[in-house]
Amino acid sequence: MNLYMVPPMADLFGGAAPYYAKYRTRPPEPAIAHLAAAFGADSTVLDLGCGPGTLAIPPAGRVREVRPSLTTVTEVVTARRPPRSP
Repeated sequence: MNLYMVPPMADLFGGAAPYYAKYRTRPPEPAIAHLAAAFGADSTVLDLGCGPGTLAIPPAGRVREVRPSLTTVTEVVTARRPPRSP
């Protein structure tokens, strides 16, 4: 812990991601269909702040590629690292 009692970023959300993914409202199918049609089947879509993929997964089969933002990739790599010893 630091001076302000804020946990390190890697520990900030703990095990909340599965609950977020399970209980967050899914995007409406007409909205996903509209966006996929507007982007086109050969598009690469950048998902900023993708989290558990709630908005990235639905259009993934309708466009060429969905890529996470660099920040998200860094967070995933950091989250997969084993915890450091104190």
